[in-house]
Amino acid sequence: MISFYVDKSILYPDDLAKLPRVFDLLCADGGLDIGSTGAELIAGTLLDIFQNGTCEEAALLAELRQQRSFRKIG
Repeated sequence: MISFYVDKSILYPDDLAKLPRVFDLLCADGGLDIGSTGAELIAGTLLDIFQNGTCEEAALLAELRQQRSFRKIG
């Protein structure tokens, strides 16, 4: 069996376009200013979820929206 390591810290151009879109939508959902503490929490959690293998835009949005803490921050 061949196993290999994939460095999840590498972001490709499509990731660099997708992650800000998801972040902006989540901030808008919560009525958050992009520089707020709540937005920082969203950004960190978004990257954690992405680096743990959830890479599709719809799945990222669904997972973060499902988390109660992101329904209303602020």
